[in-house]
Amino acid sequence: MKKITRRSFLKASAAAMVASGLAACGGSASSTAVSSVASAAGSAAAAGKGTIGILMPTLNAEFFAVTANSMAARLAEEGYTGNIQGFDNDAAQAVSVIENFITDGVQGIAYMTVDTAGDDALKDAMDAGIKVLTCGVENANYDVCQIMDNKATGYQIGEMAANYINENFGGSAKVAYITSTKSQNMMDRVEGYRQAMEELCPGADVVYEAECVDVGQGTTFAENLNTLHPDCKIILSYSDTYTKEIAEVWNALSYPKDAACFGHDAEAAVLKNIAEGGYIKGTVSAGDPGVAMAEGMIGCLNGEYKDHELVVMAGTEVTPANIGDFYKA
Repeated sequence: MKKITRRSFLKASAAAMVASGLAACGGSASSTAVSSVASAAGSAAAAGKGTIGILMPTLNAEFFAVTANSMAARLAEEGYTGNIQGFDNDAAQAVSVIENFITDGVQGIAYMTVDTAGDDALKDAMDAGIKVLTCGVENANYDVCQIMDNKATGYQIGEMAANYINENFGGSAKVAYITSTKSQNMMDRVEGYRQAMEELCPGADVVYEAECVDVGQGTTFAENLNTLHPDCKIILSYSDTYTKEIAEVWNALSYPKDAACFGHDAEAAVLKNIAEGGYIKGTVSAGDPGVAMAEGMIGCLNGEYKDHELVVMAGTEVTPANIGDFYKA
């Protein structure tokens, strides 16, 4: 098993983020933005080495859209055209996209997985001589698979929240959890922050939990929390998709400034919010996953990995104390 240490992975990814401008960009990416970047990446592929199919769970969430863009840009530097597709969290659609990639004769498939859907189709791709890189959930069929230790990164979310409560509320506060049963990765993150809070902040009182799996549900979560428990100031989320929405609701409601939410993914808007002293007080960064996926695919195409190699990547806590290492205004 090849491991990317936290230090080496983040150093390379941070450099790539600065070079690509991702560290300072804001707002949400759209399918149109993804298409335009993919086209630019394709036109830049002067060496004409072929096409890499890039498959994301959705292109409507900033994290996945930015990841796809970043990957396509890095692949273009090596002479590959990125064909970006989303599957709208639909297993049947994922299989259909993979089958189309096979028909199109792509050189490789880079698939951001949320479960093992499409495993048989990936085997068909490998049998056709296509290199397969998966990222997210370890499935059965891949040349290279990149995964996060999601329970460990979830623990980091809980650790940041526990430290904040201990330092600002004397170790006692009402807390709310955003949860998910949609994928094992997300369940592992939630389990991780439950464990951290129980161990590091036993005075925390969990007063509200609800599942969020789609864009917009963080807004509903924050509004419901305000109605049911208006004195709850701490929210833990497995994804920054929802911390951004929470921060917007709290801004609109003029919530107390010591309210805090904590998440995962270190999206540009989230880093900006932390840097400006907003309601988001912590996130977990794994660097630029798009660059990491691109480097993994390039290495795979160049024969740098053993067959069926698992790569474990680490995360780093980002708080107001070290935000300058991750965000430059």
